[in-house]
Amino acid sequence: MNHYIVSWNFDKPSYSPGEDARINLWCENKGSRLLYVSKIAIEFDFGVYPLPQTVCGTIKPGYREFLGTAYLPLPLDVVCVRIFKLRYIIYLYDDLTKSWNEFPNQRTREFFVCIFPKPLYNVFLSRGIRIEDRIIGDPIAEMIREWGFNTITVGIEVDAPDNRVAFQIRKEIQQNAHATIVVATPRTLDLVTEAWNAAEWIHGETGISYGLDKPILILKDRNVSLGGLPSYLAKSNPTIQLEFDPNDLHDLKGRLSTLMPSFRNAISHKNAQEFTENVRTLGLYGLAALGGVILISGIVGAISDSKE
Repeated sequence: MNHYIVSWNFDKPSYSPGEDARINLWCENKGSRLLYVSKIAIEFDFGVYPLPQTVCGTIKPGYREFLGTAYLPLPLDVVCVRIFKLRYIIYLYDDLTKSWNEFPNQRTREFFVCIFPKPLYNVFLSRGIRIEDRIIGDPIAEMIREWGFNTITVGIEVDAPDNRVAFQIRKEIQQNAHATIVVATPRTLDLVTEAWNAAEWIHGETGISYGLDKPILILKDRNVSLGGLPSYLAKSNPTIQLEFDPNDLHDLKGRLSTLMPSFRNAISHKNAQEFTENVRTLGLYGLAALGGVILISGIVGAISDSKE
């Protein structure tokens, strides 16, 4: 038999970064003794939110009481579906000793809440469409979409006949995309330098975006040599480039969480230079130090315990 059930619900199915979330909590006493809930806290990887105090006092057997409301100011740099743990202490009243005893076998579990940026922006994603490119490109595209972007790649989201590919690329960048993100993966090996070069077309796609003064972000495999305009832009503005290890995309995901708020602001203000200036203030150490994001998926939940 369950001796208690702690349940909760958030006030909305999803939130935007920087928004205040609200969670209401209840407890139902399923046992035969008086029960008291104390030190309730909602713990995320990005912070702990304690419930200031419970409002119900003791809970009689067979009763369900409202515990209170916790307010969660969400950070600006946190997105997607985030895991949290509910922490609390349950006390049971012992009629024989006339004392409160901490309930044994208490536990915490992982639950989730959705955080997605608004509005949605379109980003032209310059990347390879071969299988070997998509092994890296598809997970990166998903990371980008988590930040409130629709990704556009000719040959993946947008189809075009071979003789219209160049025209379609320019049209998507010029008319439909708010910004461009380049994913530079290995394409050809330079036998002289023994360095891998990125695909040639990223130079043209970067050039179109640069000419239209749209924000550009370059994500470069650490084994790749860029060359051309992307290399020039990365050297003149190092902050618009993130180098990543293809075997550790989790690290890239964490560092993207630092850049994306500034990238979205630059799109909102239609100012590509704003992105490079804002990102420069973050510092390279700050980009490397952030942790990643965990994906799972929901807003109503409950936890119970059935052990004496």
